[in-house]
Formats: sequence, C-alpha cells, structure tokens
Amino acid sequence: MQVTTYRKTGEAVPTPVWFAAQGGVLFFSSEADSGKVKRIHSNPKVSVAPCTALGKVTGPSAEGRARILRTPAEIKTAEAALAKKYNVLRRLYYFFLGIIRALRHVKPNDIYLAVESAS
Repeated sequence: MQVTTYRKTGEAVPTPVWFAAQGGVLFFSSEADSGKVKRIHSNPKVSVAPCTALGKVTGPSAEGRARILRTPAEIKTAEAALAKKYNVLRRLYYFFLGIIRALRHVKPNDIYLAVESAS
C-alpha cells in the first residue's frame, strides 16, 4: 500500500508500506522518528492506494485519517494482523533489521499506526 502524508505546506509525500487490514482498519508500522510519522502528528489526513513494492500505484486511492496506536490491545491487534499477513517474510525482515541495528548501535523505535476511513 502507498500511504500519502502531507507536509505543512500541503505537499503530498507518498511512501510504500507493508500493511494489514482488519475490521475496516489498515495497520502499518514505522520508526517513530520517520518523516511520515512526524507529518501524521501535524496532519492526520492521509491517502492510501494499492501499489507495488517499489511504490507504483496500481489502483484507486482513498482518503483516510491516520493515528498512532497507543494502547497495548491496539498494538497487539496490529502486530497480529501484520504477522498473519506477512508471516515468515516479516520475521526475516525483522531478523536482518535487528542485525543491522545492532551493528549500528541503534535501538528499535518502531510504532504502529492505523488508517481509518475519513468519513
């Protein structure tokens, strides 16, 4: 999925992300200090669209509102949905990401986000 966030100037910034849908909500994760998270803090309005792994949009977009998940129950739901969808691929990704972070002495600071319908 491509999630498009908006700068304070209104400029759109599209980013492909791994996502999982559950109960009409789209979940994805990101590093807490990433640009998209900072933009969502300022403006929760987003646009989402299906896309390839490289970000080429393959279908129509929809408007939504993004929010950072804060409660343990919401985070657990997001983690479970993503784990179910990506299974081994996700575990491999986090395994290698963990190695890279350890080599760079970087602590993980991932957070989960939800996108819900704008209406």
